[in-house]
Amino acid sequence: MEENKLVQKAGDGSQQVQASVVNINNYYGITEEKAKELFNKLMAIALKDNVLEGEKIANKRLQKFSEMVLPRIQKIEKDFNSFSDPAFQILIKKAQITSACSEREIDNNLLSELIAHRINNKENIKKKTSIEKAVEIVNKIDDDALCGLTMFYIMSKIFYPSKTFDDLFIKLDAFYSKFQYMDLPEGNDWLENLDVLGAIRISALNEFKCFEDYLCDVWEGVVCLGICKKSQIYQDLCEDLKNNFIPNEVLTNNYFIDGYVILPVLYRKNIEHLKLVHYIRNDADSLPQKELIEFNSNQKAILYKIFDNYSKDKQLLEQVKTNFKKKLLSYQNIFKACKWWNNIKTFFSITSIGNAIAQANAKRIDKNLPDID
Repeated sequence: MEENKLVQKAGDGSQQVQASVVNINNYYGITEEKAKELFNKLMAIALKDNVLEGEKIANKRLQKFSEMVLPRIQKIEKDFNSFSDPAFQILIKKAQITSACSEREIDNNLLSELIAHRINNKENIKKKTSIEKAVEIVNKIDDDALCGLTMFYIMSKIFYPSKTFDDLFIKLDAFYSKFQYMDLPEGNDWLENLDVLGAIRISALNEFKCFEDYLCDVWEGVVCLGICKKSQIYQDLCEDLKNNFIPNEVLTNNYFIDGYVILPVLYRKNIEHLKLVHYIRNDADSLPQKELIEFNSNQKAILYKIFDNYSKDKQLLEQVKTNFKKKLLSYQNIFKACKWWNNIKTFFSITSIGNAIAQANAKRIDKNLPDID
């Protein structure tokens, strides 16, 4: 089968890049067999266009990559139709080059996740561009830099792996432990590695807030006072709940201060997704079945009203923050993560390229992790 050549011409002294794609006329409605054939053709092009001394090693690495990425693509698409897109073929070729040049086994996992992310965002030009750049550099990121980037990404996104307040800290501690799979990096070397590759942007004009304080600011539904049970506001709101057929159990005792109740949400916006749990029994001998009931617009308005009437007493709120931090730092993995974050002296922001790599690594570690962005 003939190859089509896409040639980008550059001026004098510039680097010329030639990207090959395979003729796709016979690849519409692509089967698994055809996808493997196309993958191998692209692999041959990748090896031919790039001088590789260790051809046997490169082929071995690419075979492992093939065994990993093709099932990943099939799980998403079923029919491999992304291969009919020349831009996707070029991305695969770039991933093959990175895989062939990589000494780390995890890089194939990262590349597979990046390609999956590309398929799931095929209409998003900005994300596609970031993913393409990420594919080219994943093997150039040091192990400790990759771990630090992923840990910071997870912490800065304030990802919360639990749906209830009861196991808030237990789940978060277990979650953080997954991403501390090696010693978290210290100093600036790991940041310089990421900055050179374009995964982060270092800035000397800012500094990071203490992570515990950062959480206090962001988790507005947890680090708060709520409604005092001895207040007239509480009595009035209970009457509103009754008149709108909302059980008082929608309110939960504030864990960090006595005598106050709050809604079980991390953020005000989460009220929109609250549901009423109702148990029904089909017959006397059967176990009760849980049913989730949506709140109507009037009921949601009452819940927003409750949140907006939370007490703002500054002295008591400081007491809540103190109790929250004490509880937070009593968990080993959370404590280690907070200490690490607080010792980062150089401010930086993660770029879209870094986000793509961090998310790919996070999904490598936790297969059930949803797309955070």
